[in-house]
Amino acid sequence: MADASPVRPEGPLKKEDPEAVALTHAAAAKPELHRYVEVLTSLDTVRGCAVNPDRGFLQALQNAVGWTIGGFDTRPVPEAMEQKKVDRLQILLSYRQDETTGAPRVRMYDYLCDILFGIPMTPVGPEVVMPDFQDLDGHIVKAKWIEANFNDFRAGKPRPAPVFAANRYPYQLPTRSADTEVQAVAQHWLLWYLHFPWEEVADFSDDQIDKDVRREVELVAKSYGFDRVDYVWYRNPAASAIVDTAVWVQSIDAKMLKNEQSLRAERDAIEKKFKEDRQSFEDEITGYLNMVNKFKEAGDLKKMDDNLEHILALKEHLEHARYKAEKVREKEVLLGWDPSDFEKLTEAIDRLQPYDDLWELVYRWSSEEKKWMRGPLFSLEPEAVDALANSLAKRAMKLQGFFESQNLQAPVFVAKKIKKDADAFKQHLPLIHALCNPGLRPRHWEEISEVVHFQMERDAAFTLSRVVDMDVGNHLTALQEISDSASREYGLEKTLESIYEQWQPVAFELKPWKDTETYIVAGTTVDEMQSLMDDHIIKVQTMKGSPYAKAFMEKITSLESWLLQTQEIMDIWMKVQGVWLYLEPIFSSEDIVKQMPTEATIFKQVDMDWRATMAAALEAGKAMEATKEEGLLEMSQKCNANLEVVQKGLNDYLEMKRLAFPRFFFLSNDNLLEILSETKDPTRVNPHMKKAFEGIQSLEFQPDQRITAMISSEKEVVPVKNPVDPYAARGNVELWLVEVEAAMLETIRHVCLASEKDYQERKFTDWLKQWPGQAVIAIFCLFWTREVEAGLKNNGNDGVLQVADKLKLTLTDIIDLVRNDIPPLTRCTLEALIVIFVHNKDTVEELGAMGTSAVDDFDWLVQLRYYIEENPEKPHQQDLFVRITNSFLGYAYEYLGNSSRLIVTPLTDRCYRTCCGALHLLYGAAPEGPAGTGKTETVKDLAKALARFCVVFNCSDELDYLAMAKFFKGLAASGGWACFDEFNRIDAEVLSVIAQQILCIQNAIREKKTHFEFEGTELPIIWTCNCLGPQVLGTGIC
Repeated sequence: MADASPVRPEGPLKKEDPEAVALTHAAAAKPELHRYVEVLTSLDTVRGCAVNPDRGFLQALQNAVGWTIGGFDTRPVPEAMEQKKVDRLQILLSYRQDETTGAPRVRMYDYLCDILFGIPMTPVGPEVVMPDFQDLDGHIVKAKWIEANFNDFRAGKPRPAPVFAANRYPYQLPTRSADTEVQAVAQHWLLWYLHFPWEEVADFSDDQIDKDVRREVELVAKSYGFDRVDYVWYRNPAASAIVDTAVWVQSIDAKMLKNEQSLRAERDAIEKKFKEDRQSFEDEITGYLNMVNKFKEAGDLKKMDDNLEHILALKEHLEHARYKAEKVREKEVLLGWDPSDFEKLTEAIDRLQPYDDLWELVYRWSSEEKKWMRGPLFSLEPEAVDALANSLAKRAMKLQGFFESQNLQAPVFVAKKIKKDADAFKQHLPLIHALCNPGLRPRHWEEISEVVHFQMERDAAFTLSRVVDMDVGNHLTALQEISDSASREYGLEKTLESIYEQWQPVAFELKPWKDTETYIVAGTTVDEMQSLMDDHIIKVQTMKGSPYAKAFMEKITSLESWLLQTQEIMDIWMKVQGVWLYLEPIFSSEDIVKQMPTEATIFKQVDMDWRATMAAALEAGKAMEATKEEGLLEMSQKCNANLEVVQKGLNDYLEMKRLAFPRFFFLSNDNLLEILSETKDPTRVNPHMKKAFEGIQSLEFQPDQRITAMISSEKEVVPVKNPVDPYAARGNVELWLVEVEAAMLETIRHVCLASEKDYQERKFTDWLKQWPGQAVIAIFCLFWTREVEAGLKNNGNDGVLQVADKLKLTLTDIIDLVRNDIPPLTRCTLEALIVIFVHNKDTVEELGAMGTSAVDDFDWLVQLRYYIEENPEKPHQQDLFVRITNSFLGYAYEYLGNSSRLIVTPLTDRCYRTCCGALHLLYGAAPEGPAGTGKTETVKDLAKALARFCVVFNCSDELDYLAMAKFFKGLAASGGWACFDEFNRIDAEVLSVIAQQILCIQNAIREKKTHFEFEGTELPIIWTCNCLGPQVLGTGIC
């Protein structure tokens, strides 16, 4: 062995050393290692990269050992790191070398080589062969081992000094030559990993893992009593696995042959035993089949119990046999045999079933017939008895047919006997139905007793057998008539009970109403109760007309009365509750109470009664108790009548307020009541101002509550010419709002006329900053008209061209102004002015291009022109007027705020001409066109051009003539315009009435009336009122 071991060089073994090269090539040439080389030279490896064949052997050893190859700059993968830690935990402290002076000391790497190949290291035992080792001088020796005493270590005795010499090489050294081919395959490189604590670290790359392993090794060592670990050893499990595998391959054939012979003998024994058991099982089945065949002769009904007992026992045996047969089949499949059919078992089960059915039927009929004939008669349920008797008779007839087809006389006799007895019993069924009727009452039993001529009543002593013996069946027809009458009466009785039961849990769902300290009927209770009452009233009235209702007539009449009364109470409650909910917040206002003292007193009484009613309903809980209170219906009717009086008074009151200030007609009752309830503080009306005045967002109040200015939604403030004092109206908001309306008209007129004078004294761009936007646009149009007509009169068409040039220059100034930093209100004014300015400039350019040269040319007359002239209705007063074609329309001075204007197109101009022509002739207008093309907006913009109050009204199919009448009243009395959007949605029936209403207003205007009668009301009329109804093209309009 010494000759086979190479001489160890002093110092590290390099890859290029001749020894390393020779060993590598020699190992690579061995076919057993080709697999390792193939794996390592491919990409799909644990390492993750390929190596060249020259390093294949060393890399293959790396894979087996699980660590790096000395002398090469490689590092382990994580899996190898973990394996290294596990392997290093094995401790070699059990035995040590002999410590005697002069005793051989073996080399550490040589010792580890033997350990890796599984050679026993312990000298204990007769079969142990001591291996040869290489000592420190390179000679082959047999080491002498001594056993370490762990008990001494635990007792704290001095620890023996280490006797192994530490391997100082940080690199792996080649092992000695292998004795067998398998060992040659498993040759690898060794490394003495763990340095002693007193030595320096040889390989710093192993430092951390050595620390981790040493920590775990020390824990294991301490469990054995050691206080310090001197050295550990590393073992590659793959090497031992290779050796074990080689030995196993050489012995596998012999072992397989031996096992196969053993299995064959064991299988033969099992098959023999199984065949014997299966034959015994088949004999058992044959016995069961013979037992079944014996029932062919069973026809004695007296032996019913014995036959049933035998059948039940046989069924249990056959069921167990069925389970056993499944197990036999499973074993046959395991043995590779075809599974047996066990036909006799199936035959026995099939043959037994008819006999089982027959004798079970005999038993059932015997027990039921005994109960029916000898048991208490009145405990029977006729329908159940009827159904069961017919069912048993059908089963007997079916079994009779089956056994006749098998020519089995005894079973046929049994089935016939049961069928005959069942048919005989069925003759008593009509009598059972007549006497066992649950609807029979004492009055019916008295009638029955008179028919059968003896006292008969519900008594447990009566049996069907006794009744038959007493010939009661002779009176069957009369008994059936009495029973049928009782059934019908019973049906009515159950219906009455059902109605009462359904009403028992019904209760009013009451919930607290806001902060009123009372309750209202809420939820789905009302609808459910109404539905239930409608259903029950129909049922009760149907029962009342039945000829069988005489016995229950008093209950039926009482129930009907309660239902009708409850239905009426519920209807009235819903009406009262709806009106009360509407009026309660109204009469909570002290201002309303003061203005309507009579109605307030009546409502107060209704309010007390309603609260008392709800309190009583809450206390009663159930609906049947709550509605039975005496006088409840009368009190509810009184409340309803009083609320109608209050509501009429309220409507009259609101009508009076609307007539005083007609713009109130355009407000809903709720909105109007909100305004009227705030008479103490005039400033509280501000949130509602826009509902009456489109352009006024709020009013400016002084500390003394005088109104001094109007404020638009654009925050434009226009001081009123004549301040309004609301307190002068003594709380009548409608009166001081009339003054506000007059102040608004006078203020806008004054502003327009004052700005007209100021226009000539300032530069245009300076002038427009000083006045409200509405006045700026109106006066600009006025001077535009004057300048064009002056040009036409003085220079004809050249004058028009000169005006066009001037407008271009002015437009340039306006553009420069817009580009500067200007206040928001001025910018709003300019946005609207530019729209009108550009249109007017384009108009003048078109007039110049068309050669217009006189003020009476048609092309000029069709334009919207503004003038200040003497008012024909108010002599010596100058006002602003608008002309277009032959139409002459006054400027209405409605404050519009600093609002935007619609871009004017040629089609817009045509609409203006048509609508103004219609207004001049005292007609309305109906612009027509596709949806979304601007019909409504055109009408609204024309109203802005004429400063008219315009109300847009969205129509729907739910609109009625009363609502339209209220709207028309406000229209006529306020002098405003109404723009009816989607007028075609109104129903044709309502449109016919609306047409008459519009005609009535137009006739009053044509006749120059100042007042006229409209829908029963004397109304003032302002002639500027009119109706314009845009319609979608193709929908049609009246």
